[in-house]
Amino acid sequence: MADSILFKKINPKGIEEWADEFETIYAVEIYINDVEIIDILRPIEVPYVIAEDNELELAGAYGHLTSEELYSNLCNDHEGVELLCCSGCGLSGCWSILIDIFKDDKYVYWKNFRHNHRDWRYDISYKFNKLDYEDMLKHLYMNI
Repeated sequence: MADSILFKKINPKGIEEWADEFETIYAVEIYINDVEIIDILRPIEVPYVIAEDNELELAGAYGHLTSEELYSNLCNDHEGVELLCCSGCGLSGCWSILIDIFKDDKYVYWKNFRHNHRDWRYDISYKFNKLDYEDMLKHLYMNI
């Protein structure tokens, strides 16, 4: 059975301060099987954070990519696709979650979840119906 995916545009924390100077920038939350992806990752990361003697807030401390960034990242099948960025600075590569995307005739696969600076094992993967996935990407693109 295939997993479900949904994208929801959000106004990221702190952006309201810049609304007068800059055009409002929207970010995108990713929901897999009706659960926001950070809520999937956080409980996996907690034991690693505890083992490293870090604050628990570090687990799941990710920011969301902009609509444009996420759309661009998810359009191709390749390795090292960024899903989430640093919650502090919002920059790619600072504190990110990466995946590998593979496609066949029927499905799109998200595999090999990894943190770009930690050796944490996620042991999760997802399989999406290719037509549904492409429809969600079109919806994301149309709302950029």
